[in-house]
Amino acid sequence: MVGDSAKDEAREAALARLRTVARPDHRHHWDLAEFIADFEGSADATAQLLALDAYRSARVVFVTPDNGLRRLREQALHDGKRLLVSTCGIGRGFLGVDGATLTREQAVLASTMEGIDELAHAVTLADVAREWRPTLLVTGALAVTRDGLRLGKGRGYFDLEWALLCTAGAVQRDATVITLVHDIQVTAERLPTAEHDVISDWIVTPSAAIATGRTGMRSGAIEWDRLSAEKIAATPPLQELSS
Repeated sequence: MVGDSAKDEAREAALARLRTVARPDHRHHWDLAEFIADFEGSADATAQLLALDAYRSARVVFVTPDNGLRRLREQALHDGKRLLVSTCGIGRGFLGVDGATLTREQAVLASTMEGIDELAHAVTLADVAREWRPTLLVTGALAVTRDGLRLGKGRGYFDLEWALLCTAGAVQRDATVITLVHDIQVTAERLPTAEHDVISDWIVTPSAAIATGRTGMRSGAIEWDRLSAEKIAATPPLQELSS
């Protein structure tokens, strides 16, 4: 498809730019197509996000397991917020941890994807809809357009996480979505959007917090016809909804 081709080309260009500021992963090293990398200045980008009203007012925050969001996960827990995190590839669904129950040292540990398993507990979609209900969702990206279209690794994890939470009634479709990236990951290029694309309300970088001016309501629907039986079987929240 033309749209997919344009996005693939944009990803390749973004990877080339990202290599100049990215930090390696302890598992995937410099294979930046396999993970959303931390980057130089991510602490400054986190500070930009922490100053936003959407963060200050949130009691429950959903944060993806991207490397560049570790400081945000730590600060959210230190601030006493409840943190909801997706597991890698959504392979074990979602984990939840209440920052109000943690010491500072535990918040540091729980901010890492290795440490959160020790302190968080698994939560079903029914649990999230009943007890968590995040009002702020934060994700990283390989690149993001100025109007809020983010490009990840091309596997659609965040779009699916959003659809799962919306379908379960755990997230309102007008909830605030923020993408945290380096300045060089923000592109002026206009790319085609698909119905399942989750458009961000804010882009935060080391130098600025950019309101995208998003208009219209995001879908929030699961595109079941795009999911294989193997994908559904390997994703506990999909099994929960399809049972």
